[in-house]
Amino acid sequence: MTRVAWFAFVLTTLLCAQKTGEVGWDPKFDRVTPVWQEFLGLAVVALAAYAYWRLARWFIDRRRDRPQWKILRYWWPSLMLALAGMALITGYVPMNSLGESLYEMLVLLALFLNLPTVPAVLLDGLIIDVSGWRGWSIFLLIIPSLWAAWYGIIRFLEWRSDCGAPLSLRSSK
Repeated sequence: MTRVAWFAFVLTTLLCAQKTGEVGWDPKFDRVTPVWQEFLGLAVVALAAYAYWRLARWFIDRRRDRPQWKILRYWWPSLMLALAGMALITGYVPMNSLGESLYEMLVLLALFLNLPTVPAVLLDGLIIDVSGWRGWSIFLLIIPSLWAAWYGIIRFLEWRSDCGAPLSLRSSK
């Protein structure tokens, strides 16, 4: 009980510092998420990311020997870039026009599907922060790096599937 009181005090102090002194916190309705629920949520996200990676490997293993694969190798990063752009555009659309649940679902789906490109996004953010770029010029860095990250991921998975194939030495003697 003491922890809840301290949490309420700290939260009230922070809210008063940010706003005009008005606090709209009611402990009956705003509850702290228990630790086991946070752990379960993180475990589900980790399991979903692992399943996503395995599905991408399976997809590449099954289709890379087909003649259309070289075309898909270039279309896949382009489609994922378009999906990331859709997530960015939905950030500018008012929530009332889409509905809150559909809006959140679209953004979470776009972010989850582009999860493997997080290192490239973090590097882009660091470069943008250091260089001081603002406005539309940042897209000159983000668009090629996201496309190159997806292309690199696909090439890595292709290489990985080549290395995973068992080697055999056939001797005609």
